[in-house]
Amino acid sequence: GRRVANGFVMEPLKSGVKLKLGASTRSYEVRVNLRSQIEELERQQRDLMREVQSIDQDAADPVQAAKRLAKEEATCFVGGLEYDTEKADLLGLFQDCGHVEEVRFPGQQEVGGKAVKGIAFVVFDSAMAARRACGLSGEMFK
Repeated sequence: GRRVANGFVMEPLKSGVKLKLGASTRSYEVRVNLRSQIEELERQQRDLMREVQSIDQDAADPVQAAKRLAKEEATCFVGGLEYDTEKADLLGLFQDCGHVEEVRFPGQQEVGGKAVKGIAFVVFDSAMAARRACGLSGEMFK
């Protein structure tokens, strides 16, 4: 096999090459598995294609894009909730921040209207109301 004088010098190697390191008497066979790198590149490609599709949709309908962006800016994530927290509890907590348009509990399809995962998304009528609500970070209620 090939002798590599310095282990810190990078050299291109192919799968199946046998080599010896420094003064070692042992031979090592290089085995390259590119599957994980290929899977990661494919995942990145899918993410980029979704982003391109989103940009194309926004360019095709800028009014709808502006509405979606406004809704995103008016949405707050609420975490650390007790699993029996209901919509009414969050409406009471955020009543001084502004009008709440929607409360979504991910995973609520199985259990009607409760924070079964301990999280919620609260959509306000304005981004300003959402910023006020975010200012309640760390508040205890119930």
